[in-house]
Amino acid sequence: EFLSRVAIPVDEIDLQDISSPEEGAFQMYLWIDSRGRVTRIDVQDPNVAAWFVDQIVERFRKSRFTPGLRGDKPAASIMHVEVIF
Repeated sequence: EFLSRVAIPVDEIDLQDISSPEEGAFQMYLWIDSRGRVTRIDVQDPNVAAWFVDQIVERFRKSRFTPGLRGDKPAASIMHVEVIF
């Protein structure tokens, strides 16, 4: 069943202060529970230094979201994120 509203970050997730070692991109999936907490993050094939990916993941892990909705009820969801640096 589709969501009637996707999860939305409560605050901007600022990554500008994290210096990337090179140019590139990677993708990750965030599991967001019905309270807006990130409970799991899966990173897909990062081709960049692990310390850089770890900093990005930690920033998203600490973020809060307004949960997705199914009808008028909060619902858990999975969000796809592409990080371009």
